[in-house]
Amino acid sequence: MEIPERWATAIRSAGFSSVSALANEARLSTNQVLAIVSGEEAPIGGSRRSLAAAMGLSGSELDELAGAIEDEPDPFVLPEGAERLTPRQRAVVSELVLTFLEANTTVSQR
Repeated sequence: MEIPERWATAIRSAGFSSVSALANEARLSTNQVLAIVSGEEAPIGGSRRSLAAAMGLSGSELDELAGAIEDEPDPFVLPEGAERLTPRQRAVVSELVLTFLEANTTVSQR
């Protein structure tokens, strides 16, 4: 599972080299911390207090970090090497992305 960049930065800033190391310090399971950082689960109760304490954050700072995932998805970035695409290939990629966006809009309007 890929960790959202804002969480990866916060985890590193708190002095942890991995989600597992953070989970150990917070006395939570790695799966529980992964669910929180991925946005699948909200940090509440004891897990919120433990995670905030382990990261040196206040509860509201942790809430802001957790809430930011839903509000602002990480920007879409093409993979390394994409600059070598020809103009025609770039146009095809753009059209594909626009098709996905249109499909998502159609589904969300139902």
